[in-house]
Amino acid sequence: MDELEKLKRLSAEIGCDPLLVQAAGGNTSIKDGSVMWIKASGTWLSEAMTRDIFVPVALDCLLDGIKRNDADAEASLALVRCSLPFEILPSAELRAVSTKR
Repeated sequence: MDELEKLKRLSAEIGCDPLLVQAAGGNTSIKDGSVMWIKASGTWLSEAMTRDIFVPVALDCLLDGIKRNDADAEASLALVRCSLPFEILPSAELRAVSTKR
């Protein structure tokens, strides 16, 4: 079983337990080589095995934005999107990472 599959299973298990989560259930992610798989904003952990809720983010693009201390949220999103053919976006926390001073 690959790492993304393990993340999906764990996320769904956590997301289906009402004693562990509220609403969508929070965020999960995993680094796999040069890609970071991040739960998409507005998706439910409990659906991790039945829907595509994880977004691949190219770590080199993300780290470049952090190194440049990019304070422009749209520019940060553009960096994240450089490897995304998806409609969904990673969690809001990731989008805020490069705006922290």
